[in-house]
Formats: sequence, structure tokens, C-alpha cells
Amino acid sequence: MVQSHLLQVLALTILDTSLPTNDAKLEVFENLTLVGCELKQFDGLLESRKLKYHPEFADSTFCRVRVKSSMDAWKDVELVIQTAKSMDINLYTIDVYQRGGPGVLTLDIGKEEVGTGDIKVANWTMKDASEFSAPLPGFDTGSTFNAKPSVDATGNGYILRYNQTDLYFPKPYAKIVNALLTDDYGAAFVTWPVCKRCWEIITDSSPAVCLDPPPEKVEVYIPAFLCDKTAPDICDQHITVKDQYDVKFSCTPQHDEWYADVDLYKAKCNKTNAEWIIYL
Repeated sequence: MVQSHLLQVLALTILDTSLPTNDAKLEVFENLTLVGCELKQFDGLLESRKLKYHPEFADSTFCRVRVKSSMDAWKDVELVIQTAKSMDINLYTIDVYQRGGPGVLTLDIGKEEVGTGDIKVANWTMKDASEFSAPLPGFDTGSTFNAKPSVDATGNGYILRYNQTDLYFPKPYAKIVNALLTDDYGAAFVTWPVCKRCWEIITDSSPAVCLDPPPEKVEVYIPAFLCDKTAPDICDQHITVKDQYDVKFSCTPQHDEWYADVDLYKAKCNKTNAEWIIYL
């Protein structure tokens, strides 16, 4: 998700709009470096069907990636990408925080998935609330409509809101198919240099930093509602995936009974089963 999707979203958020899109994205990525990754796994993943056992690394289901840019406009700005499963909430957002102030500007970009598409602000007063031309959703990228912000004097409200029921929001893969049919490859697909650079950013000094972390570096969590928190907060269990490997799924006669139907446990402990030996 980070390499193939969210880095693209980040680039589209901060790119130089005076350049062609792919050139501008490549400029962003060439000036982007990895700061670090915070990785976690939701409790219960290891009991999923067909899951293999690999003691050298853990599968993370929560990933918070910090990157930094050397571009003049963004060199002192903290850039964070986050994606996760089992979070008790579905969000497709971009948040921009006001430097030196309390303001937050949020772009909700998941209209086709979660029903919300808008640009809103909290605690950020507007200097200009005039009507402006906004793009209409759909396949015709040139279509626009007139929109007027609805933001109160305290800086709370909507700059743009797609809440009309007659608007059509094609899903991302529908846009890709349309681009294929219309030979519009530049808008919907990344170039090889962009793809290559995205992998270089995420792998950095070692794939173990973000992609294949050692199990002792990945903590276990449960959704917010199970510990009286509010999503998207999560509840740390203060154990790691290695603890799960070594304790919960240790090879014992008792666990042979408890986890008889757990694929990971069978892969880890049932050494006489030829099928699982092949999968190791």
C-alpha cells in the first residue's frame, strides 16, 4: 500500500503543479528519503487461514512511515504516511496541519468507498471565502462547477463538499480501465523511473526497516473500542509478534489440541506433515 498507493497520494499532494504530472512526481520522489517506519500487527492475524510461518520476519497490518523532503518548499515539513487494518474505522484522508497554529485541513478522498468526499477545516479561519471553480467527479477531467466555502468565523466547516446525490464517482480501477481504452497512459499509470524510485525509498538501507521487519520489532494491537479508546487510536497489547511465535504458538501437546486448525501453528509445529514442510 505504501509503495504502490500512498506514496503516489503524497506526491500528488505536494508536487509542483507547473510541471507535467509524471515529471513533478519524479521530482518529489528524487528528493524524498525515509526517516523510519512504525510497524504493528493486529491480534488474531496469526490465526488466519493459509498463513505460513516465517520466523525471520513479521507481517505488519499497521504501518506508519515518516519521510522527509529536500525540496525547498517541504524540507522542514514532517511528512507521514499511515495505513492499517482492523482499526474500527474506515478513513481515506489527507491532513494538513497549520504551522504554528491549531488549524487542520482535511481532504476526504474516499467518496466511492466510504461515501465521503470533501475538503474541510477545523480551527483555521479563511482569508478568502469567495466562490471558486471546482472539478466535477467523473471521467471528464475538464468539467467544473461553482462552489462556495461554508466556514464559520472560528474556522470550522467545509471549503468544498461533494454531497450532491446525482454526482458519479468512478472507482479507481474504473478510471484505470477508462485510461486503457482511451490511451491516456500518462494520467493513470506511473512511469518506470517513478516506480523504481518508490521501491528505493521504502527499502532504504534494508527491507527489514519497513517491508520485512523482524518479529521482535512488531508490536501487537487490538481495535480502539476494545479498550475504551476512540478510533483511529489503537490499543497496544505490550507484546510483540515474536512473543506470539514463542509463547502463544509454542509447540506443546496442549497447543496441539488448541490450535489444531490454525495453519500457522501446523506450519510451525507439525514437522511430520510433508505438505507443511514444502511451505516452510
